[in-house]
Amino acid sequence: MKQFTAIIAALLITGVIGSTMFIIGGNALANKNTATTLNSQSQIVDAVNNTNVSSSAQSSAEAQAQADAQTLSNAQNEINQLQTSLSQYQDRLNQAIQQINADNTQLAQYQTQFQQVQALLTQMQTLGLITINSSGQIFIGKGLH
Repeated sequence: MKQFTAIIAALLITGVIGSTMFIIGGNALANKNTATTLNSQSQIVDAVNNTNVSSSAQSSAEAQAQADAQTLSNAQNEINQLQTSLSQYQDRLNQAIQQINADNTQLAQYQTQFQQVQALLTQMQTLGLITINSSGQIFIGKGLH
């Protein structure tokens, strides 16, 4: 009788444990929010490598960000140099414009003086004080030499 009771107790305990395992397994299959299990050594190695890839991708992103910052800094330096050059060219242009204006003023003065000399020569020729030949030579008096 002891053996029979022991067998019944063993079957009952095995049934309870088996049922519990069955319920837990069914719940695991039905639950979509669980983490995937790793069934082999290669899956474990792949998971570790993927973590390294994430670190590598992060390092690559950081390196790209640093490169972008350096490129931006270089571009800003070049812009500053171009602005300085532009300012120098504008200064030179303003100086050239001032010089042209001064030269134009002087030219106008020379043209006025030339017109005055031309009017004086014409008046002197009209009065007979001078004679101007076809080659532009000026002779004092009435005679042509």
